[in-house]
Amino acid sequence: PLRVSAANTMALPAFPAEGVSFACLRAFREAHASQLYCKTTEEVCVSVIKPIASRARASLAEVLLHVNAADPVTGRPFVGRATLFVSHAWKYRFTDLLDALEAHICAMPEPDLVYVWLDTFVVNQHASMDKPKIWWTVTFREAIRSIGATCLVLAPWNAPIPLARAWCIWEIASVVLTDTALDIALAPTQAAAFEKALVEDFGSIA
Repeated sequence: PLRVSAANTMALPAFPAEGVSFACLRAFREAHASQLYCKTTEEVCVSVIKPIASRARASLAEVLLHVNAADPVTGRPFVGRATLFVSHAWKYRFTDLLDALEAHICAMPEPDLVYVWLDTFVVNQHASMDKPKIWWTVTFREAIRSIGATCLVLAPWNAPIPLARAWCIWEIASVVLTDTALDIALAPTQAAAFEKALVEDFGSIA
C-alpha cells in the first residue's frame, strides 16, 4: 500500500517573499556602524538584528514593513518583493558582505528597484529553523525560481567558504535546477586581490 509520512501531509511553512533594498542595508550600516566593526554576519545577527526585532518576535524585514520604513531620499519602501536572492556564508565579515552587494547592485541597470533576499533580514530569527525535507526540495526551490536571480558572494576569492558549505551548495544546486540567473559577487578588496593575482601570480589560479 502507498504510505505517506505525516510530515508530507502537513501544510508547509511559507517562504518569506520580502526583500530589503540596498538603501535599507546602507541605512542599517550607518545606524549601527560601531556595532558592526570587525563582526561576522553571524555575530551581527545575534547581537544587533535579533535584539531589534525581539519585541515583535518577527524578522527585521517584517518590523520595517510594519512601520512603513522608507528611503528618505527616494521615498521607496525599504521592504518589497524580493528580486535577488543572496547566497553567502555567515562567517564573512558583515561589512565585507555589504561591500560585495553594493558593488554588485550598483552595476545593475536599476539599483533602486533591487530588493535582496538576505536571510538575516527576512527570516524570522526568533522562530525555529527546522523545516521538513520536502520544504527544502519544494518550497525553497520554487522560491528560488520565483525570485529569478541569485547573487553568490564569494570570499576569500582563492578559497571561497560557500563552496565548502553544504547549505550553500544546495542553494547553488537549486539555481541550476530552476534554470535561473546566477551572478558572482566579490567585495572590492577581494576583487582587487584577484586582479593582482591574475597579473602578478597567475600560477596561483591557473
